[in-house]
Amino acid sequence: MAAYLQWRRFVFFDRETVKEPAGPDGGAAGGGKPFALPPGVTVCDSGRGSLVFGDMEGQIWFLSRSLQLSSFQAYKLRVTHLYQLKQHSILASVGEDEEGINPLVKVWNLEKRDGGNPLCTRIFPAIPGNKPTVVSCLTVHENLNFMAIGFADGSVVLTKGDITRDRHSKTQILHEGNYPVTGLPSAILGITHLFGSPRETFTVRYWLDKAV
Repeated sequence: MAAYLQWRRFVFFDRETVKEPAGPDGGAAGGGKPFALPPGVTVCDSGRGSLVFGDMEGQIWFLSRSLQLSSFQAYKLRVTHLYQLKQHSILASVGEDEEGINPLVKVWNLEKRDGGNPLCTRIFPAIPGNKPTVVSCLTVHENLNFMAIGFADGSVVLTKGDITRDRHSKTQILHEGNYPVTGLPSAILGITHLFGSPRETFTVRYWLDKAV
């Protein structure tokens, strides 16, 4: 009977401290120190074989499977949101280049370079109508034709057309509410259904885009 009252231990995975990769000659140079990410990380995502991080200094960092870190300056101030597509080398980011409520969306082509950095193919302000508000979530469809942005004021904005270019792109407000949109899960399902989770109910809503 006493055996049934004892705590049982379930081992789901082995925990191991990640170390710095060994030197190029296979030696221990850097290989003995615990691996640490850059300070001030604000957001992260993954895809295309890398972990992607944004920080409070406006830099975007890439961490490869071999624990090699690389970065570039994406914003003058800070990075707040990232979305790495899984089927394309396209990264969408939201950040700030100046103080105040001035969020900017930037779309990066990671396969093309501009002065050593990924090529920024598009920049546009993330503002629902003419009301400056903070971005709360971001998602992009894998077909590169839909980008949805949720805002702290309860708005959801959908950008239709090639997300990597300004031409032939349209933006419309799908939803206006009173509470922050905390998530846009599952991207845009079936192209016509966008699921969102407003804070006031903790439930999932969806909006049907009849214009598609």
